[in-house]
Amino acid sequence: MAFVNDETVDKHRVWNFKYGTYRIEGISFKGFKYSDGSVLQVQYTTNVTCKDCVFEDCLGTKNGGAVYFSALTSTGSVFENCSFVNNSTDGATDGGGYGGAVGAFGTYGGTIGLVTFKNCLFKGNNAKNAGGAVASRITS
Repeated sequence: MAFVNDETVDKHRVWNFKYGTYRIEGISFKGFKYSDGSVLQVQYTTNVTCKDCVFEDCLGTKNGGAVYFSALTSTGSVFENCSFVNNSTDGATDGGGYGGAVGAFGTYGGTIGLVTFKNCLFKGNNAKNAGGAVASRITS
């Protein structure tokens, strides 16, 4: 299965996961554009298992070109056998530009839960400021 964005405007991300356990398997995402995490935003006590997925040519105008973790306090999210290819952040929104493929940020007094990447490919990802493939930080 594939999701392909055929428009060049910021409309909305594919999924915003909050509070729960989610599984995504065997899906390709191509050409999405949004502020934080153009495909996935994962927040709070959420666990995501993502297996055999492709994230390609996605742009985050703030942070996390394809995937963005925010205020995450989960016990663990896992990406297995996934490819992150030619994703980027341009920092056009609110001083972002971190994590070309994935941004993981603890905010609002939260922490960053465990995020594991097993046998994943990161190729050609780019960030304006830092973390061409992955950026992680805690802010207050």
